[in-house]
Amino acid sequence: MDSNQDGPSYICTTKRGLSKEIKIPTNVGILCGKAFGNPKDPPVLCLHGWQDNCNTFDKLIPFLPKNHYYVAIDMIGHGHSVSLPPGMMYYLQNYIAMIHGIAKYMGWKSFTALGHSFGGCILICFAAVFPEMVEQLILIESRMFWYPLSQAVKLLRSGIEEVSQIEEKSSDRLYTYPEIKSRLQASNKAIDNEAADILLERGLSKEKDGKYKVRRDKRVAKLPHFISEEMALTCIKKLKAPTYHLLAVDGYKKVYKLLENDKHLGLSDKPNHVYIEVKGNHFAHLSEPQGVADIVTKVLNGGVTVKVASKM
Repeated sequence: MDSNQDGPSYICTTKRGLSKEIKIPTNVGILCGKAFGNPKDPPVLCLHGWQDNCNTFDKLIPFLPKNHYYVAIDMIGHGHSVSLPPGMMYYLQNYIAMIHGIAKYMGWKSFTALGHSFGGCILICFAAVFPEMVEQLILIESRMFWYPLSQAVKLLRSGIEEVSQIEEKSSDRLYTYPEIKSRLQASNKAIDNEAADILLERGLSKEKDGKYKVRRDKRVAKLPHFISEEMALTCIKKLKAPTYHLLAVDGYKKVYKLLENDKHLGLSDKPNHVYIEVKGNHFAHLSEPQGVADIVTKVLNGGVTVKVASKM
């Protein structure tokens, strides 16, 4: 993947809601994504999870209130968006700066933030760094990943060595569509057939002999998206935005003991943070979009408040 790979103009099918392809210039290149609605309405920035793309919101957004403007972005290194220059690594700070650049370009003084999985982790950190810019935070199956500071040097070395090995490889492997779909579902059991097709629609480029290449910077797979325990604790302490965290019945709270992790960081004890349970797995917004949309709609319309919603 390179900075010239912007991809074709893309319009969703009517079934999945009409959207407009959007391109946002940044200091590293063009960010690509999709916008739904009227740009004069209150903005909602939507960030996908690790190694996914903005198609992850295709089934959710059509169910959401029409009086908001939804901008779903392929994050740097993902989908149709630019990759970082050779020799650079992907850090959480890159993504925080990316969000700031998006808001500046769009002319948003503040906005609602909606994030799935790693996208939510990034948004928590952004909201801590720029608290005046995030009106409310809606998380779907998100978790803060952290490491003890004592491991920082070891992780930095291994990250540099792994990225160096990736960059030494000259070409990307090509796959048939069934091969790449099988690989995607094998790596994440929560992705059903329809969800896989939706993500791959934007996550692949067709190459020679009818085969496909993954539209994602391979360095992203080695993303050191863990932050130090001290940094995670500080971000949670600085987080001011009302936060609504949608947890799937068969999602992260089972796999990663998410609630215990949030308790350790102090997130679950914040008076302006609530958990709301929804049906489905880690990709509930794709497999069970109506249930997720019902909750997100209530939040956007002011029908859920931190004072009355219960803790899990």
